[in-house]
Amino acid sequence: MPRSSPLAPLRRIGDDVYLYEPSGPADPSYRGPLLIVMTTWLGGASAKNIGHYVAGHRTLFRDAAVLLVTARLSEITVTPFARMHARLQPARDVIARHVLRGGRLRDDGDGDGNAVADSSPFILWHIFSNGGLNMAIQLARITREALAATGLAEPAELDRASGGVIMDCCPGDSSLSRTLRAAAYSLPNTWAAQTVGRLLLFPTIAVLLGAQNAGLLGRGRSLAALYRGAHDPAVFGPGVRRLYLYSVSDDLVPWRFVNQHMAEAQQKGIPVDGEAIPGGRHCALLRGDAGRYWRAVEKFWGATQEQVGVPPTSDTSDAGVSRSRDYGEMDVMLPVTGMLRSRL
Repeated sequence: MPRSSPLAPLRRIGDDVYLYEPSGPADPSYRGPLLIVMTTWLGGASAKNIGHYVAGHRTLFRDAAVLLVTARLSEITVTPFARMHARLQPARDVIARHVLRGGRLRDDGDGDGNAVADSSPFILWHIFSNGGLNMAIQLARITREALAATGLAEPAELDRASGGVIMDCCPGDSSLSRTLRAAAYSLPNTWAAQTVGRLLLFPTIAVLLGAQNAGLLGRGRSLAALYRGAHDPAVFGPGVRRLYLYSVSDDLVPWRFVNQHMAEAQQKGIPVDGEAIPGGRHCALLRGDAGRYWRAVEKFWGATQEQVGVPPTSDTSDAGVSRSRDYGEMDVMLPVTGMLRSRL
């Protein structure tokens, strides 16, 4: 991918699949995730918009690889799962490779410079809207199958590797009006395209929703199936912590619906954190309060590590984030998030 791209330095490794891997030796004191898996939303997920989130993660978590998979409207509606899984194979292979490689090394604390294996979770999932949720669920499932096929790891190894799941503006409901508005985000932003496109989308979406709800498009295809899949222990693992990022200003995913999903997760024994971002729009929460957004992400990762008993490092009390590869010291997050917000 050219350096001028908003997604640089990610490189394309598949069909709408991108990867960044840090260079240089790993820092044993680093406590952030080693792999961040981002699955994006549908319409409006331009390279520029996605790039703000990539930049934020690379600022917070300097030693993390970033895997990005973009969503397609057809894959949440009519594309056969087999075809979708084929497209996701490069992403699946990256995750499986990280799981098979194991976690990070950390200083043994004896002052001799030696490192020991660290069994703490090291994968952070960042899921945007229903389109990203669909991608993430399918990606997790085929990764489990790939791990089992190697004979070197059990599918449950993905559970142990996954530290947390960020649910960003999801899950949504299956109302016709909101589904129509979400699909319209994928249309070109011109009067003709929006007017004609919406006229064509209305009957199309109505038929697709009816077919999904009737099970005519196959199991797991409906929005209700996505809602349930996010809680399925055979997807992200039982007890893997969740962070719900949402806004009362989101007109596509109602905050009450998100709160309901959070409550159900808690009832199932899943540790849950939530952060409402004032003024944020659907998959544009950075526009509301970028500082609050990234502080919530940083605090969340710190909580995932505390959950498994990982001690804090000497340079920070949260996620073990210190010197960013790109932006220098991260003692104060607000200036960086302010910079990101100014770009939106």
